[in-house]
Amino acid sequence: IAVPQEATSLDGGFLGRIVFAGVKNGMQRISTDLMYRITPHASAEGSESAPTPAAWEQFIAAVKAKMGGTATEPDKPAAPADTSTAVQYTAQVNAPSGLNVRKGPGTSYSVLRALPNGTKVTVTKEQNGWGYIGDGWISLEWVKKIADVSAPTFEPYLFRTTCDVLNIRSGPGTNYPVIGQIKDKKRYTIVEEKTGPGSAKGWGRLKAGVGWIAKDWVEKA
Repeated sequence: IAVPQEATSLDGGFLGRIVFAGVKNGMQRISTDLMYRITPHASAEGSESAPTPAAWEQFIAAVKAKMGGTATEPDKPAAPADTSTAVQYTAQVNAPSGLNVRKGPGTSYSVLRALPNGTKVTVTKEQNGWGYIGDGWISLEWVKKIADVSAPTFEPYLFRTTCDVLNIRSGPGTNYPVIGQIKDKKRYTIVEEKTGPGSAKGWGRLKAGVGWIAKDWVEKA
């Protein structure tokens, strides 16, 4: 097959005629007059001179105008909405042949691994009959709930200070203002604990909502 040089480069001439040779009974010519009419080309058909840059710029501008501007990246499909409900409980697999853990909440998702019958797992989310166990989803049809998992109940306790003066702050951290001080060795009650800046051992809230003290300077009484 012989291809004219001008067909391989825009600078080689107008995109006018492409001739294919060697077809059974000789040569067959396929006209591309339409391409010739819509693309920039020299003033005389068959001329070897290349189109001018200005001609190509006009052609590109016309195409953009017809297409409504420059091409843009297609919008990516939106991620599926998370309609799961937060939960927290322990469940046990109740499937004699084991239970698949899938990538998503449904049988259309790929299997990641399988859980042997009797395996205990912690379910943290539920969605349409499926439960999330940290690294994948399982069908809740094949598990039985054992117990809810909840934070341990805090037990208030008495304390005394181990320093001469201990600041009482409005919140659990040195970023809160000082609203009082403890200057004696009486016993006080802590009813809540939280972490916060300025204390390695955390902060304790005094009974009756008086304020917060750093636990670094107290001992149980």
